[in-house]
Amino acid sequence: MKRDQDIYTNIEMDSLSASLLNALDSQVAVLDDQGTVIAYNNEWHNFRQSLENTWCHPGLGVNILKNLQAPLADGNDFALRFLIGIKEVLGLEVTSFESKCFFKDVKKAPFWFKVKVSHLQNQNGAIIMYDDISDQIKSTRYLKETQQKFESHFHNSLYGILVADENKVIIEANKVACKLLETTIDDVTFSNVTNFLDLDMDVDHLQKKINRDGNMIGEIEITTANGNTIPVEMSVTLFRNEDGKYITSWAFNDISEKKITEKTLRQTEQQYKLQFNNTLEGIIIGRPDGQMLNINPAACDILGYTQKELEGKHRDIIFDTEHPLNKKALQKRRKDGSFVGEVVFTHREGYHIPVEIGTVIFAAENGSEKSIINIKDISERKSVQQQLIDEKEFTESAISILPTAFFVFSTDGEMIRWNDMLEDDLGYSARELARTNVMKLIHPHDRYKLREILGKLSGEKVSINVRCISKNGEIINYLLRGTSFDQNGKTYIVGGGLNQNDLLEIDTERKRNAELLTQLFHNSPIGIVLIDADGKILESNDSFEKTFEYKKEELRDLTLTEAIVPDYMDKQAQSFSNQSFTGQAFQSEAIRITKNGKEVPVLIGGVPVEVDNEVIAIYGMYVDISERKKLEDQILDLLETEQQARLHMQDMFEEAPTAIAMLEGDNHTYSFVNDKYKELICKENVTGKTVSEVLPELNDQGLTKMLDTCYNDGKTHTFNERAVYFHKENSLEKENYYLNFVYKPLHDDKGDVYGIFVQAVDVTEQVKARNLIEKSLQEKETLLTEVHHRVKNNLAIISGLLELEVMSVNDKKVSKHLDSTHSRINTIAKVHELLYQSDSLSHVSFKEYIKSVLSKNSKLMKGEHPLISDFELDDVHLNVNQAIPVGILLNEILEHLHDTCIEPDNLSEGQLIFKMREEKNNVIIDLLDPLHRVLDFQKPGSELKHTLRNELIEVLLTQIYGDIKISEGDQSLLTLSFPKSEAKGPHNALYN
Repeated sequence: MKRDQDIYTNIEMDSLSASLLNALDSQVAVLDDQGTVIAYNNEWHNFRQSLENTWCHPGLGVNILKNLQAPLADGNDFALRFLIGIKEVLGLEVTSFESKCFFKDVKKAPFWFKVKVSHLQNQNGAIIMYDDISDQIKSTRYLKETQQKFESHFHNSLYGILVADENKVIIEANKVACKLLETTIDDVTFSNVTNFLDLDMDVDHLQKKINRDGNMIGEIEITTANGNTIPVEMSVTLFRNEDGKYITSWAFNDISEKKITEKTLRQTEQQYKLQFNNTLEGIIIGRPDGQMLNINPAACDILGYTQKELEGKHRDIIFDTEHPLNKKALQKRRKDGSFVGEVVFTHREGYHIPVEIGTVIFAAENGSEKSIINIKDISERKSVQQQLIDEKEFTESAISILPTAFFVFSTDGEMIRWNDMLEDDLGYSARELARTNVMKLIHPHDRYKLREILGKLSGEKVSINVRCISKNGEIINYLLRGTSFDQNGKTYIVGGGLNQNDLLEIDTERKRNAELLTQLFHNSPIGIVLIDADGKILESNDSFEKTFEYKKEELRDLTLTEAIVPDYMDKQAQSFSNQSFTGQAFQSEAIRITKNGKEVPVLIGGVPVEVDNEVIAIYGMYVDISERKKLEDQILDLLETEQQARLHMQDMFEEAPTAIAMLEGDNHTYSFVNDKYKELICKENVTGKTVSEVLPELNDQGLTKMLDTCYNDGKTHTFNERAVYFHKENSLEKENYYLNFVYKPLHDDKGDVYGIFVQAVDVTEQVKARNLIEKSLQEKETLLTEVHHRVKNNLAIISGLLELEVMSVNDKKVSKHLDSTHSRINTIAKVHELLYQSDSLSHVSFKEYIKSVLSKNSKLMKGEHPLISDFELDDVHLNVNQAIPVGILLNEILEHLHDTCIEPDNLSEGQLIFKMREEKNNVIIDLLDPLHRVLDFQKPGSELKHTLRNELIEVLLTQIYGDIKISEGDQSLLTLSFPKSEAKGPHNALYN
């Protein structure tokens, strides 16, 4: 590899081309027609040096098409697009290819690049340019993530909040507050806040308290609209409205149940102590500041101390905090709360002991922090590993630094060992060489040379010239030197090969160099202009002409100052020119003008062109940064907005009266919890731990699995009044709760789920109260059903007494009157019987009522000729307060028709047809009579006139707003119609 003015290349390049290539801000590499990297600039080299995986920035002599095979095997989408794009450009299918790529390296933060591959127009090959746009992507993503977090909290808040004016009148309340206060928004608005909060509402007192103690008031009890008291944690915010008047905001959260896990922690600690003194693994319990409190016997054996010599002492006597491994371990444990890995301890006799440790920081009962360290001595294992590593590194280093191709193969032609140089020369991968017989690598006409010496070698050194064939068919002239050795009964050839094609390629590449840089000049997306010592424009590329709206011929007789420099920037332009002609390159931002006088913000770079240490011309490079300037202004505005939103969001999170937590990763690790969440679970050191570690009882209840489902399907899961239990402190006894909570997935800018937002509120008391009310309502409905049953039974008793009375009376007239009364009572009893049998306590099916009244046992339907011969009934439901008068009215009509139809002359003439339907909320009952007997209702001398039955019919029609019409045709028709209504009465009162 050659380096000329920070240009890395395996071809000869003149100083002008090298300066031009390295003056670009982009990471630039040049490929030959086969895709092999033949040159790249300093930006490419620096970025490549910083990467762990360099597949996207291969080195010199590496074929980029082969280099992309590894990421392709891992399913990298960009590598596939990149491979196809390069092949199309090299194959002249397209002149250029552009794309954006995302690259994540082990050592670095993720990178975003704008990539362009352009064909070298008059020369086979291509040029690759990477422009780093990571900062733009990062800014956009950060703003989007912040907005998502803010919106997720705003839309999922479970706080109860009351806002009151200076007169203590509530002017606003959210749904959670209304639910906790057992009231509605309409009822709570404009009521006095002291109806619910027994606090000193004086503004001056509140202001002093906030100045002294902050917004948090603490735990108090609130009184609900139903007189119930609920313990809550209250905070208050005091501010002025637009009129300068004070407004108070009261935020509160139900904290009826808090202590959850202390007993469980105490029991766990006791069980741990039983294992402490009997385990074979060393254990040290101390404090994060380094004080050692307890050391078990196994740790003392490893370190060579007694317990008395270590307990109460500082860790410095056994642990060097400045050792790189130890220092890194302490930093990670302080950051994450835990560490697992290798560190170095110091034995009593002064030598270092390599150990594997697992350490974690936890909260003690008194609230202080403690640490626990598990120790495992790995001295013997490390010694064996180091010996193997040293031997391997020595062998690999010796082979890799060889300047020529190295190889070991058997006399059968099997390739055993080789270095990277052989792979680069022949173009084969390691896997391909392992499967290839060495004879296939030799030109057919030269294979006899190798065969001749294979049988003669016996530890002697030989040297031959042969031609080898690369994977792509290229002939490589090699000078091979080697000797033989025997191992395990087989003979092997070890040696090296000098590629003699390099001198020939150098001459060829030198000729191509000028053409490559010419293509780079004309194909560059950056505007480039060449000016002489007088500032006259000698040459310009398409990008320069497009940026400043000139044609090439228009620039020929102009100086650069005349063409694009505004008058007020002449001095600056002259300064840039003077700087370049002293041999210095420069880069700066400035304003230049187009042919039409339009100002364009540009990034200017100047590169001097030297011949024999004398500057003869200058390359000026211009990048239009108009869009970048606009983007910078937008980013500044967005950053200011985001900063305000972020501060507001942080206040909302910290002051929220509901429990809020952020979980990250598929193992649901806490990344953020507010104070309310810590109080809910009764734990402080939660951040950095998983849900299963903090609340293991959620696994048995399926809630941890629901977190997995939410993370995997990316959908929000809400739970209302979900039964959840927690273990009491230091015991396995369960305590049950009802919680309203939400699991909402958090998405990054690519739409992938990276965490879950959790918010919860305890509604145990509300659920218990509602269950009690529902039980009471059920008891009342049962009592009302029993009332209907008893009314029906009592009416049945009265009906039975009347039947007995009818049987004992000989007077037909009296018997007839008693029979009518008996029928009326049955009519009412049938309604109550249907109510008793129905699910509804206020409505009855009038169709079922008619079928019941006109059953076969009814006197109206007995005999050979029943009153009704056919029914056509729609299913009509009536309010019971309307059904009773309609039933009595229908009974009076049918009783009268029955009395008319049982006349001897009418017995064999046929029966009535009964129809009922509902039209536009009106009930219509038709009685069709082929013998015109219903006309009796209109006869002046009818028996119906001036009777109790007639008066009842008129009164009942008035009560139900009904009407009776009689029409005459082939058969007479009596029509009873009335509007359906929810008549007022005791049955309606049940639901009003």
